[in-house]
Amino acid sequence: MSAAKKGVKLSQETRAKLSYAASNKTDEHIAKTKAALGTAVVSNLETNETREYPSIREAARALKTSDVTIGKYVKNSKIFRGSYLISTSSG
Repeated sequence: MSAAKKGVKLSQETRAKLSYAASNKTDEHIAKTKAALGTAVVSNLETNETREYPSIREAARALKTSDVTIGKYVKNSKIFRGSYLISTSSG
């Protein structure tokens, strides 16, 4: 929160609106967002095995690295650890 907003008292109406907006994430909304992000496809170039993960974060967990690292390899189309080609596909 910015320093200019600290200490500002919000009305009950404003607090209710903010609370509603923050909690109004339906299952449909979440599914739509995940579908738009797509899936992570990991291809092992040594074994020709391909595995699809629901997200880059899940792929990162499986490969025991960070999602930021996986994102960089996807963006640059580089081979990860000498044997994995990682890409994304729309859901």
